[in-house]
Amino acid sequence: MLDFIRSNSILHPEISSWISDIPLNSFITYSEHYIHELKLRLQLKFNTKESKKSVFIDNGSSSIINNVIQLYNCFYIQKNDFFLFEELIKSYKKEYKMIENNNFLNIANNINHSCVFLFTLINNITGEHYKIDDLIQLSKKKRNIQFIIDGAYKEYTLLTDYDIYRISREPNIHYIGTFSKAYGIPGFRIGYMLSDILLELPYAISSMSAYIALKSLDSSLAIDNYHYIKEEQNNFINHIENTEIRNHKIIFYHKEAFKIHKILKNNLMLTRLINNDTISISMNKKENNQKLIDFLKTIL
Repeated sequence: MLDFIRSNSILHPEISSWISDIPLNSFITYSEHYIHELKLRLQLKFNTKESKKSVFIDNGSSSIINNVIQLYNCFYIQKNDFFLFEELIKSYKKEYKMIENNNFLNIANNINHSCVFLFTLINNITGEHYKIDDLIQLSKKKRNIQFIIDGAYKEYTLLTDYDIYRISREPNIHYIGTFSKAYGIPGFRIGYMLSDILLELPYAISSMSAYIALKSLDSSLAIDNYHYIKEEQNNFINHIENTEIRNHKIIFYHKEAFKIHKILKNNLMLTRLINNDTISISMNKKENNQKLIDFLKTIL
């Protein structure tokens, strides 16, 4: 359940009221107004005047990545999170390599040719994020690499807008954000990129989508989601720590269940892979239970 909350879109409960609050003909009258206002809000949010980056708005973050793929010829792609783009890259006949998550940025140190690194800021297995200082240091060292960062789950961490501003100051770091996850408006298909490598198409999104995005920026849903998730995670850990559990099983759902199963098995935990996204974990010896607790603290 916790992974579902973090990794999937939550529909904002106020969408209907936002739409009904305004006359529909205003979307025609103020078509450009909402789009320009959204761009301005994002410019202020991430201080693009100082970072010297433009705000590129498009029909979802996937559409933005599609545009990026067309611009470059050589890609290094995070295997677990961008495998869906492999066929797209093949169709454009681009050179690419799929790299395992745990070794992804280390590869950059050995690359001296021009290329693009496409990866997520947040590790979707553990919920941890790359350290901002490490990304900045690496980008300074490797100006031959364009780092394209997908920050879809940024609002579910303690990363701030100032952190995004800091990495955006680097000329070869380009940040992609979305309104589909924490802001709760997935169906309106709005993505944005802080960059200077793309040329924005006019009316890339509808004025309706721009208006809803503006309303969502004023909402506290993203913040509420984060605190709710952390509270549920802490309750889950506390329950396991404070309960005498022996000869019980935990049914654990996670989209990376196979990898979690392998990690636990390598640490002598009794686990069984039920299907692609579900594992059964046996609670037994106290020391093994503690191993599980320590592992869950990193993955949740």
